[in-house]
Amino acid sequence: LIISLYVHLSCMIERLVMRNEITHYKNMTEFNERHGEFIAMVNHSFQRLKILYNVALPVAEIGYIHDIFELRIEDFRW
Repeated sequence: LIISLYVHLSCMIERLVMRNEITHYKNMTEFNERHGEFIAMVNHSFQRLKILYNVALPVAEIGYIHDIFELRIEDFRW
């Protein structure tokens, strides 16, 4: 889990800084509706990074973070 997150997050930060972020995610509307609390928590966690690098964190990127947790943690519910 940790290595998967490190790899994804480091690539994600590079994409954000280079303004080449992921904008598409499967069932994004449903993801927004079902996982609003997770989205808010991730946005809060990355607040300093977003300010420091003057970037936005698209919901699609958060969706892939959620996927990593879902794939690596049995019974992950958020």
